[in-house]
Parts: sequence; C-alpha cells; structure tokens
Amino acid sequence: MDLRELNLPQQVPQQEDSNPLIGLLTTLRRQWLPATLVFASVFGISAYLASQQKPLYEASGELIFKIDRAARLTKIGDEETQANLQTEARVILSAPVVDLAVKSLPPSFKDADIVDGLSVVPIESTNILKVSYQSSNAKEPAAVVNALMNSYIANDLKASQAESATARKFIVSQLPKVEKDLVDSELALRRFKEKNKITALAQESSSSIGAVIGTDQQITGLKAQLSNLEASSRATRARIGISANQAALLNTLSSSEPVKQTFAELKKVEEQLAIQGTQYGADHPSIKRLKRQQSTLQNLLQRRIAEVIGSGKSINSRDLQIGGLDLSLMADLVKSEINRSGLQQQLDTLENSFNTYTIA
Repeated sequence: MDLRELNLPQQVPQQEDSNPLIGLLTTLRRQWLPATLVFASVFGISAYLASQQKPLYEASGELIFKIDRAARLTKIGDEETQANLQTEARVILSAPVVDLAVKSLPPSFKDADIVDGLSVVPIESTNILKVSYQSSNAKEPAAVVNALMNSYIANDLKASQAESATARKFIVSQLPKVEKDLVDSELALRRFKEKNKITALAQESSSSIGAVIGTDQQITGLKAQLSNLEASSRATRARIGISANQAALLNTLSSSEPVKQTFAELKKVEEQLAIQGTQYGADHPSIKRLKRQQSTLQNLLQRRIAEVIGSGKSINSRDLQIGGLDLSLMADLVKSEINRSGLQQQLDTLENSFNTYTIA
C-alpha cells in the first residue's frame, strides 16, 4: 500500500512533461484573458489600418517612335534606339512638357502631384514608351496621361519645326557656294584647255603625248571622285529612304505655306482621333466627325501638293513630317548631287577631248 502511494505521484508529472501540447493547453486555460486581449488588439489595429487605405487607380498610354529604316533592316543601332527612348522618357518628364500639361488640366493639379504619380518606361524590345499615372481619384489618371502625351507631341512638333527651319537655312546658305565651286571648276577646265592648246594637239606630236597622259590622269581622278560621291549619295538615300528627286520635291513642298498649313491641320485632327479613339468606339459621333475631317484634309493636301509640284509627281504625305536629322541628310544629298553633276560634266568634256586626241 505504501509503495503504490509513492509511485503514482512520480509517474503523473513525467507524462505531463513528455507532451508539450498538454502543457500549452494548460497555459492557455490559465492565461486565456490576456491572450484574448492581445489577439483582439492586433486584429482591431489591422482592420483599422486596412480601412484607412484608399484604392489606387491607374491609366496608361503608349507612344510609338519611328525607327531608322536602315537600322531596322541591318539590326544595327539597337542600343542607340534604347538610349534614344531613355532620352525621350526624360524629355516627357521635363519641366516644359509637364508645365504645358498642367496648363491644360484643372487648377487643382500641381507639378508635384503629377510628377509623383508618373511613370515613363520603355517597353523591352520595342520602340514604344509607356506613360502611366496613378491616383486615388478615379478621374485623374486618364486626364493626366492624355494631357502629358498631348503636351509632349506639341513640344516635339515645335522642336521639329525649329530644326526644319535651321536645315532650310543651311541648304540655302550652301547652294551659292556649291554653284560658285562649279563655275570655278568650269573656268579651271577652260584655262586648262587654253593653256595646253587642246585644239592643236593633233599638230604637236611632242606635246600631245604629255597632254594625253595628263588628260587621262585627270579623267581617272574625276572618276574616283565621282565614284565616291555616288557611294555617299547611295548611302544617304538608303538612310532617309527617298531618292534625290523626292528630296528636291520635299524641299520645295516644305517652303509652301498652304501645304504646311493643311498638313498641320491634318496632324492635329489625327492626334485628336488617336486620343479620342482610346475613349470611344468607331461608331461614336466624335470619331465619325474626326474621320470625315481627316478624309477632307487628306484630299485637300493632295490637291495642294499637286499645285506645287505638278499632278504627274507623287509624294507620300507622311514624308512631309521630316525631322531635323532627315533635313540635314537631305542637304547633304542635294550638295552631293550638285557636285556629282559638275564632276560628270567635267568628265564628259575630258573624255570627249581625250577621244578626239587619240583618234587624231
């Protein structure tokens, strides 16, 4: 009897210690009130914080940039394209573009409000920039994105027009110099003929050999220069995607006020159509009205182009939107063509003279 009484108290604590779950339940039964208070406090604070958070609304738009045609075919310049996209992204977030966008928005908007919620990032492996804006107000994101893209387009158009004006001034300033060089070359050729008495070469056998050799050397030199100019012209034409004749026509059209005015109106309508196309369907009255205006302006533009360059010549109206780089290349192309024409005339004259001397 004494042994059973002594052994039972020793076995009970060993069973409790060997099972931690029983110990945990025992603790919870003893401390249920503090545990309940802690759980209720944590749950209440979490619910309060969740109720204070406002939902964010986001709107986004995309801007597509023109890729150089030669780079697109050869896959050369991909890194430069991405760098250009990064540059344009910084331009979109620049103060002039943001200020212009703010002016078109309600007075409640501020620069800080727009910049803080804006995101402009390139889409990988494309020539597209994605413009996004987040706000707790459901009406703000779309308005801000549209205003910012319109502001960027207007700023880019203004910069392109300034570059075009500069390029035209450069072309005009270079033409007199090129023409003077051509006249000087013709005079130098005439003096060469008079000095070497080309008309009397058949009668002067001793001098004719030296003159023929000199003429042949000049012909070889002119052919080399002509070949270099033709290679340069081909490279320039491939880069801008137009021929020398088209470059001359576009240069003529760029100085026509009716053509420029009609093209500007057409671009404005197309920009409005692109913007409202993201908000309305094709059957919406505003979309139909803008499409009618677009068709009317396209027909008017073609008529005015025909009035300037003639009805028998064709120009794609999209080529009228020429950037500063293309205008600079056009200037190089025009200069190369003028030089090539002058060299070709000299070469033809020398070859005719050379043939006359050798036959004689």
